[in-house]
Amino acid sequence: NRSGPSPYNRLYDFETPGTPLTNNRRVRHTVTSVTGHLMASEFAEPHNKWHACAPRDLLREDVSQVEFRVADDKLPLKQQLEQEARQNDWLVLWLDCDREGEAIAYEVVDVCRKKKASLDLYRAVFSSVDKQSIQQAWRSLQRPDKRKADAVAAR
Repeated sequence: NRSGPSPYNRLYDFETPGTPLTNNRRVRHTVTSVTGHLMASEFAEPHNKWHACAPRDLLREDVSQVEFRVADDKLPLKQQLEQEARQNDWLVLWLDCDREGEAIAYEVVDVCRKKKASLDLYRAVFSSVDKQSIQQAWRSLQRPDKRKADAVAAR
């Protein structure tokens, strides 16, 4: 149990027995959390202020004019994820198993892959938080689904 740059997202280190994905070798883990979306989105200038344009003008804007950036209050968490990404080979995402969780997963992926492009990505799929479900999710890791994340971004 240790602290990182984000005071709200502690880090936990432990080892587990291997799985077929790890050739049955023991695996060292670092686990942390995220607190909702990392990214904030805004329309580009001059449409990013409440009184800068009529609301109907925002509906006519090309979606490519929307800027995505890490939210200011999430910068310490971004720094923490970057530090951990540099030191690890895998990123296993244990987020809600819905489209919103997938969108948050890809926000984490984008931050981490900028620091280590070779990071191998997996997604744990589970529907409850009990020992059997967690162990089953660990034994059957999947790849994240970009289509689900894109569906959230499209709205």
